Amino acid sequence: AAERLRKVGLDRIALALPSNTLGDPVLMNRLARLAQDPRVHVVLQDPSDLEACRNLGLPQERLHMFCDLDSWVAFMRGCDLCISARLHGSQVAMLAMTPFLLIATDSRIEELAQQMALPYIRSDDRELAPLLADPLRAQRWALAFDGEAYDRNRQQLALSTVRMLEFSGIPAHPDLLGMA
Repeated sequence: AAERLRKVGLDRIALALPSNTLGDPVLMNRLARLAQDPRVHVVLQDPSDLEACRNLGLPQERLHMFCDLDSWVAFMRGCDLCISARLHGSQVAMLAMTPFLLIATDSRIEELAQQMALPYIRSDDRELAPLLADPLRAQRWALAFDGEAYDRNRQQLALSTVRMLEFSGIPAHPDLLGMA
């Protein structure tokens, strides 16, 4: 985070569209405006993303789809910010140590973000429009992510899961035990 804060400007921004591009026209209009920025590269996660990008007239060279996690993470490492309306896009950005802003488009994503201690903003939050209009501001907001709190939360969830499995007489996987 400190290294990213020292860098001035954003060279490449990853964008993951919501899974239902027709579900929230206000959000899609805001993301469409953001996608017109030549620094923005859209990460496609399903065929509806490709259709939405074609409708927006985005150039092919700024559309990316990955068939394996390693390639996706490598791409994200080259980004200065990820704005994602999908949980998986945020998780990949975190793996790549790229600041991310998760847009919770529904209560399911919001609840997962809260449970996992991820930085997020609701799609109907009045603060979202200014963040999308100013990617540097969005990056500063994303850099407020508390990785230590995330790790503590993850450890606590793993411990709770191990206890539940032990109570049920089910052996926990060694990786889960290590995390707990």
